Amino acid sequence: MTAQNNQAEKTDFFIPLVDAYQRLGTGGQADLCRVKNLDAVADLPAYYRWLGNRKPSLALQRFAFLLPYLGRHIPGLAPGRALRKGRVNEVRMFQVLRSHSPRDLEQLRRLFQQADSPGMDANKLGRSLHFWGRSAKQDLLRDFLVTEIDLSSNTSQTADLSDDQG
Repeated sequence: MTAQNNQAEKTDFFIPLVDAYQRLGTGGQADLCRVKNLDAVADLPAYYRWLGNRKPSLALQRFAFLLPYLGRHIPGLAPGRALRKGRVNEVRMFQVLRSHSPRDLEQLRRLFQQADSPGMDANKLGRSLHFWGRSAKQDLLRDFLVTEIDLSSNTSQTADLSDDQG
């Protein structure tokens, strides 16, 4: 196996998990959707059916907790940017940053719900959840805020162009 193939395997680790979720059927998906907190995920038979032959871990438990509200896989779209596009309030993003586990993930899940399953890069979300902590939360917030700056600058650039033409 070449280094490039190995890198692709690491990069696409979470895509098969999204596919496995789709194959769970409505009963298993509903179980994961209804679970109230992160700790309860490990008590669901649907979680183990979803895992297949993968070893359970806290990172996969986190991913399963958020998976029902992930939306479709959009390559390259960071979770923070997806939440901004879903019109999530900045104050609520700061609440996620300031909260401690498992409350932070419960709040993040609510943001996914509020954004109406915005769709994002499943691999970026999975990596973020794998290394979940202060740094990952800051990355999420940065992507969220940089999107706001990008949108503002695009609007002002468009206004500048229309002023020049008029």
